Amino acid sequence: MAISRVRGPPCIARSPACLQDPEGLFAKKPAASNLLARNMTKRKYGLEDAAELEVKELKAREQKELQRRRDARTPPEDPQQLVTFFLDLPGEEIAWEAARCAPLLTPAFFLQLDRIIGAERFAAKPDATRLKQLEQLRDDITKALEGVKTKLAETVTPAESLKGVLQARDKKAALLELAGKNGINAAFIQLLDENIATAGAAQQQKAVEVMTKLRAEASRYLTA
Repeated sequence: MAISRVRGPPCIARSPACLQDPEGLFAKKPAASNLLARNMTKRKYGLEDAAELEVKELKAREQKELQRRRDARTPPEDPQQLVTFFLDLPGEEIAWEAARCAPLLTPAFFLQLDRIIGAERFAAKPDATRLKQLEQLRDDITKALEGVKTKLAETVTPAESLKGVLQARDKKAALLELAGKNGINAAFIQLLDENIATAGAAQQQKAVEVMTKLRAEASRYLTA
C-alpha cells in the first residue's frame, strides 16, 4: 500500500514589500559610542568658540581701558614736571608717550633730565635704584624718538614716490620696491593719471606710453 506524502501549504516567496520596515524598528542604529563621540566633538568646538570669543572680548576691554588711561593723562609742558610725568609712567607706556610728546621733548627737557641724573650720580649717598631708573628713562625716550624719526623719514609723498620711479633706471624694480613699502595707494595712482593727462596734452607720447605701462603695473599693487 502506497503511503501518500502529506504536503503542507506551498511556500510563498516574500516580496520586497514584506521586508520593508516602515516604522524603522529594525533599522541599524549608530553605536552609542559614535553618538557620544559626535556630541563630544560638537561640545568641544562650542567650548573652543566660546573661549575664543571670551579672549577677544577681554582684549577689547583691556584695549579700551588702556586708551581711557592714555586719554586721561595730560603731559605737562614744563621740563621738570615732564620728567616727573615720565617717571610715574608704567615702563611699557614710556615709548608710546614719548612719541606723543615728541614736540615737548626739546633740548631743554634733556638738559633738565641730565641735571637730575648728574645730581643723583654725584650725590653723597646716591640711590642706585633711582639712578638706574633715570638712566633707563633717558635711554627709552631717546630710542622712541629715533623710531619716530625713522618712520617719518620712510613716509614720502606720492609726488616724491612718482619722481623716484620715473627717474629710476629700472622703473619696474623701483615700482616693486615702492610696493614693498605700501607706497602705491589711491593718491599715487591719481597723481600718475594726472601726469599721463598732462603729458598727453603736451603731445609727449613717449612719456604717456611709459607712464601708462607704469600705471597698469602699479594697479596690481594698489593698497588702501
